[in-house]
Amino acid sequence: MSWHKKFFLILPFLFFFNLQAQNLSDINRSDNNATSVKETNTTKKKEQEKFVFKQAMRDYRLGSYYEAVDEFSKILSNPASPYYKKSLLMLGKVYLQIGKRTGIKKYLWTADAFLNLYAGKTKKLDWDYYYTKGNVYETLEFYDKAYANYKIALFKTDSNEEQIKTIIAIMRVGVWLKRKDIVTKYAVVLNMSKLKKEHRKELDFLKGMQFFTKKDYKKAFEFFLKTYREFESYLLDNPQYYLLIAETAYRMGDYSFAEKLFRRIFNLIKNREVLKKALLRMGDIGLKKGDVKSALNYYYQLVSKYPKSQEATVAKLKLLSIIKEKPEIESKLKELLPEADFLKNPDGFIVKTLVLNRTNYIGRFAIANFGVISFELESEKLYERLTWELSLLSSDRLDYEQIEYIRDLWTPYLLNIEPKIACRLYNANPLFFKVVFDQKVLIKISGFLKECTENRRRLEFLEYILNRWTTDANRFLLAKALYEIGDFQKCIDVLKKIKRKNCEYYKLYSKSCIIGNLDCANIPEKCEIVCSEADFEAKVVSNYAKLVREEPEAIEFIIKNIDKISSIYKRDEIVKKLIQKCSEFLIERREYRKIITILEPIKAKIGKNCYIDALLVLSYVRIGKMNYAKEAAKELDGCEDNWAVIAKSIYEAETLKTEASNE
Repeated sequence: MSWHKKFFLILPFLFFFNLQAQNLSDINRSDNNATSVKETNTTKKKEQEKFVFKQAMRDYRLGSYYEAVDEFSKILSNPASPYYKKSLLMLGKVYLQIGKRTGIKKYLWTADAFLNLYAGKTKKLDWDYYYTKGNVYETLEFYDKAYANYKIALFKTDSNEEQIKTIIAIMRVGVWLKRKDIVTKYAVVLNMSKLKKEHRKELDFLKGMQFFTKKDYKKAFEFFLKTYREFESYLLDNPQYYLLIAETAYRMGDYSFAEKLFRRIFNLIKNREVLKKALLRMGDIGLKKGDVKSALNYYYQLVSKYPKSQEATVAKLKLLSIIKEKPEIESKLKELLPEADFLKNPDGFIVKTLVLNRTNYIGRFAIANFGVISFELESEKLYERLTWELSLLSSDRLDYEQIEYIRDLWTPYLLNIEPKIACRLYNANPLFFKVVFDQKVLIKISGFLKECTENRRRLEFLEYILNRWTTDANRFLLAKALYEIGDFQKCIDVLKKIKRKNCEYYKLYSKSCIIGNLDCANIPEKCEIVCSEADFEAKVVSNYAKLVREEPEAIEFIIKNIDKISSIYKRDEIVKKLIQKCSEFLIERREYRKIITILEPIKAKIGKNCYIDALLVLSYVRIGKMNYAKEAAKELDGCEDNWAVIAKSIYEAETLKTEASNE
């Protein structure tokens, strides 16, 4: 076969193989193209995620938090993204800032949830995580948890900046926890660090917080004012601190400046929790300034804008207390709030609010209104219920604003209440009264305890008052109470610490010495010098001292004032002592007629008295007035004291002697 024929025979096979080779080449080329496209798409996606993450970080730094949320959330759609874990952490940080800005707690809990997700995906947690976690808990006011996380964060720090930020945070929660040891310990560490200008400004605010928790509002405000003027951006980032400054001005009584700060909060702050508290305080400022119209306006705004909030319920209670004072405003409020349940049945609303909120923030306001109802109706049943409610109240959990509200409403009633009711209420919860009320009311209550004959509780109460307000007046009250229960030595010990000594001081000191049979030195003589001429009690004391010195002119004073002495003899121990000393003085000198002159008017005024009757019997016998002695001796039946025994013996001896001489 020729080669030509052979060529045509194999040509189809050559074509086939060539075609197969071409197909294989095309397939390889297609696979390479697909791989290339896939790699290109992956690269583009990574670049896109990188861009989105950078944009999200930029928005976070600029404070565009909602945009940042959207952008970080897009990255979470790809768990394999290298930015996935970082986005979880950043969403925790973003929601923390949104929570701070809005005051809505659900955002803070969302922040906590994202941080937990981040922790579940990360083997090694760093400073940023623990610091952010601590910040979330601090904003939620869980200071113990915040402190625990900040402590871990401190061990994770990699830079001086991180260390300083963490130490300041630890000191901050230490202040709110009232842990002076924490603040002091870390302050020492901080003093050894190089601080930036903004750190020093933050520390100034921290110092103000320390004074605030100690209730030294004037000193706190000095630091707060500096922050307000030089570092307002810090307050805008932490709205609750702006509120703290305004609250401090309010507590100082500078209502005009407090009002200015609260108005600025309304203009600059979006945090709902802060705004609600600011509205409530603006209403309080209106009341403090006597501007009821302004107070009603702010309380009304609170009830209208945030009807389901705790602050709105408190505003309702405050509106009801205003109506009690000014009933004419009730109709106006009903026009503004036609469907308001608290206006339809005020007393029912108060009782219901108290019962449903007994142990929380609202309940501690409601008990103030319930107390007013009880005081006004003077119902035994209501007093019994109020006593029970007080016994359940945790007084150490009362906030400043609750203390202020209760004190303002209850003070007028407590100053005029029946002693037995006051004693019942006080005994139900002594700490409540100590925490809530001022010196004037507490002193009044100590007087009620005296009338209730609760001497031991009264002494403890007066000691508390003296420790809280260390004044000469309060020291004297305690000394007087000790005198009244017969603890004369302790009374003198307390009196010795008084710096400004006046007439009352010398009289009480002298009476304690006289009745307690203690050494008075020259104290009674001071009464005549310091006290006025018209002070009869001082005269009694000074004349007792004269009798001790055996000066007869004291007898002239007694005889001259025998009518007054007779009228007070039965209830005045010092007068009794004067008459006893006088009688002994005259018996020693056998001046029995003067004894009779002094004792007969007293006998006529007080009736049977073993001591007086015995001395009269003795004196009648000595001057030979046996008929008088016989009548007086009848009064000695049942008397067994020393003078009565002596008088009976002398009378019987004289009677036997008379009978013998007659025989």
